[in-house]
Amino acid sequence: MQKKKSQRLRKRSKPSLNRRSWDPLSPKEIADLAIPGERLQMHEAVGRIFGIIPEGKKSIRVSEWATQHRILPAALTPRPGAFDWNITPYLKEIADCLSESSDVCEVAVMKGARIGFTVGVIENHLGYMIDTCPGPAMFLSANKEMAQTSVELRVDRMIETAGLQGKIFSQSTKRANKKTGDTKSKKEFPGGFLLIGGPSGPFLRGTGARYLYLDEIDEWKLQVGGADKKKTTTANQGDPVELVRKRATTDYPLNRKLIFGSTPLEEDTSKIKELF
Repeated sequence: MQKKKSQRLRKRSKPSLNRRSWDPLSPKEIADLAIPGERLQMHEAVGRIFGIIPEGKKSIRVSEWATQHRILPAALTPRPGAFDWNITPYLKEIADCLSESSDVCEVAVMKGARIGFTVGVIENHLGYMIDTCPGPAMFLSANKEMAQTSVELRVDRMIETAGLQGKIFSQSTKRANKKTGDTKSKKEFPGGFLLIGGPSGPFLRGTGARYLYLDEIDEWKLQVGGADKKKTTTANQGDPVELVRKRATTDYPLNRKLIFGSTPLEEDTSKIKELF
C-alpha cells in the first residue's frame, strides 16, 4: 500500500516540461507560467524580497508623477506652467498604462501631428522612470541626429524643470568628471541609463533595455544592413523595430515597457499600423 502511494506521488511531481528537474526555468518559461494579471505581482514580490523595488515608489502612476513634478517651459509650449492633464485628457490613460502598477508591457500609438504625445507620454514616462523605477532605456528616432536633437531640446529641459538634474551623472567610479554621464548619446543615473540614437544595426544589437521609446517609427528604414562606410556589402539584418523589440522581450519578458509612437505614412508599409 505504501509503495503504491509513493509511486503516485512521484508521478504527480514529474516535471511537465521537457527538461531535467533540477534545471532552472528561463525568464520566458516563468512568464509563460503566469497569467498576464499575475505577472506584475510576481515581479514585485521578487523585487521586494531582494530589495529591487523601493517601498513607496512602485504604486505611483505616471499621471500622478507628472502632476506633481512637471513644469512646462515657455520656450516649448504656448501653455507654460504646471503640467495639466485637462489639456490632453486623451493621453492620461495611455501614460498610466506605462506605470509600474500596470501589467501592460507594450503601447502603440498611431497619432496625428502635434497632439501632445511626446510631452504627455514619452517625456512624462522618462521622468517617471528616472525618478521612481530606473533601469536600462533606449530612445530611438528615425536617425541619430533627430533623436539627439529631440532629447537635447525637450528631455533635457524636462529633467531640469522636474528637479532630476542631480540624478544625471556618471555611474562609473573610474570617472571623476560628472559630465561623462550626460552626453548627446547617453545619460546615466542611479539604477539605469538612457541611450539615444537611431535604428542602425550595431546599435540595435547592442545592450538590452527594459524601456524602449521608439519615436516616429514609420520614418524608419524598412530593413537595416546593406553597404557600410567602407562600401562593403552586408546582409540585411531585418526589421529594425523587431530587432530592438527582441532585446527587451528576451532580457525583460516580465516587466518591459515599450512605447511605439508614430504618425502613419504609407499604408502598405506602415509599422505603426501593424502594431496598432
